Amino acid sequence: MLDWRLREGFYPVSLWLHRDHIRKLGYDISQLTDGDMEYLAKRIADDFLGQYYQEALSKTVEYYMKHKKVTEEDTQ
Repeated sequence: MLDWRLREGFYPVSLWLHRDHIRKLGYDISQLTDGDMEYLAKRIADDFLGQYYQEALSKTVEYYMKHKKVTEEDTQ
C-alpha cells in the first residue's frame, strides 16, 4: 500500500490515541464518546504536524546524530 512512498524515501510516523492515554493523565474518560475521541485525535494530529513536528524532528535527529544510540525510553 505504501511501497511507492518508501521507494521515494518517505517513512511512516504513526500515532494512535487510546482512552487509556487520557485516563493516565488523570481525566475521567467515562463520558468520552467515540466522536470525542475522533475529535481529540484529529486535533492532536493537526497540532503536532502543524506546530510541533519540525521541533520534535530537529531535537530527535540532533540527539540521534550526536549519540547514535537508542535510549531505554525508546525500547518501552
